[in-house]
Amino acid sequence: MRSNKLSMEMFKLILLIGVADVFIILGCYIIPSLLLDGIKSLELFSAMIC
Repeated sequence: MRSNKLSMEMFKLILLIGVADVFIILGCYIIPSLLLDGIKSLELFSAMIC
């Protein structure tokens, strides 16, 4: 029972890291490409993440 709970915690951690990676990719790649269209508020957001 204890090992099952541990594997569930590991799964949640892996999932959280995966979600964080998606947000980092959004912040570092997609948002700067939008900035080329002149969106300044997103530039600040991108600078905070990277």
